[in-house]
Amino acid sequence: MDKLNHYRKIIHQILVPYSQIIYNNADIQNRLAFDPQNDQYLVISEGWQQNQRYHDCLIHLEIINEKIWV
Repeated sequence: MDKLNHYRKIIHQILVPYSQIIYNNADIQNRLAFDPQNDQYLVISEGWQQNQRYHDCLIHLEIINEKIWV
């Protein structure tokens, strides 16, 4: 169980800086979606770009069988 908690902590430390990225050419923000119970971790980019709605999954990580899947 310590290994899983260690992986969760590392994933959190790696993904948090992605939520702080500022885009100069569009009104887009990166958001974090963490589900530690199911070991699913996402960085989602959303907002507006040239009058169009923008929504994309930048990073999706999972912990499966004590391994990190990208």
